[in-house]
Amino acid sequence: MCEWGTTVRLRLKTAPFLSSTGKEKWRYSDIDKCIAPIVKALQAGGINMLGSCCGHGKGRGEITLRDGRTIWITPWNKRLAKNLKDVEQPGDPVKIMREYKRAKARLQKINPVK
Repeated sequence: MCEWGTTVRLRLKTAPFLSSTGKEKWRYSDIDKCIAPIVKALQAGGINMLGSCCGHGKGRGEITLRDGRTIWITPWNKRLAKNLKDVEQPGDPVKIMREYKRAKARLQKINPVK
């Protein structure tokens, strides 16, 4: 879990209704360091988000998707994020999925899901 204020600056797509111009645009946002790889991979895969927070050790974190769904951040997600090394942005979705599957397989060996 990262401490509050430990962030990584990522270039993310801003929804039209959150933009000052009323149009979709790209901007740089500060993302909690411990979940930045997950946010980066989602953006690179074309999944649009509204916001994110890791929870800062006080509760579970979340990534709110533009379509209304929420991804809850748990310790398992954070271990996955540490294994998603240097995902390019915007990047090649095939490369991202390949790296995701490798990271997931490594985690399965460490902590098998039954």
